[in-house]
Amino acid sequence: MKINKELNRIQQTIVAPKIQRNDYGSFDYRSVEDILQAYKKVQGDTTLKTTSDIVQIGDRFYVKATATLMLEEETIETVAFAREPNIQKGMNESQITGSATSYAKKYALDSLLAIDNNKDVDSIDNKENAELAAKMETHSIAISMIEDTDKLKEYWDTHSPTNKGKEFASLVTKRKKALTVQEDATS
Repeated sequence: MKINKELNRIQQTIVAPKIQRNDYGSFDYRSVEDILQAYKKVQGDTTLKTTSDIVQIGDRFYVKATATLMLEEETIETVAFAREPNIQKGMNESQITGSATSYAKKYALDSLLAIDNNKDVDSIDNKENAELAAKMETHSIAISMIEDTDKLKEYWDTHSPTNKGKEFASLVTKRKKALTVQEDATS
């Protein structure tokens, strides 16, 4: 597949430094716009788009962002989720949704383009365990929404290089077992 070769090339050459500064939280970060500008420098014949939807899971609402890389008729996509907080000091409701949308899109793009997020801080709460928990929550939601083993394998192939932990593997394994049971029942 040509697109895999192009994605690999892009992942190896893209440079998206953290050029934004949050003075309040004293950290540097990169924005969606920074990632898209970096992509334009290495895009070749590919096209990149992002979309977002609001989904309800349980009693909470999440922004589901999808980053899609396209080359001719081939596509590769990744999904990330961000939960809207009930209240965000200093923001109205549309700003809260916009903030969650930007956050989800950023992580969908980071995942697709294999942009290293080591020590990437997007909030004042900078604890490593909280970041890992949020990442695993996003993966858990995305994996639970996958409806067939082929799509699950694609998700694994796309995400496993950056998520080699036991928890990520466990999420995929559990979903694979559930899908296999479903597929066997319908055969």
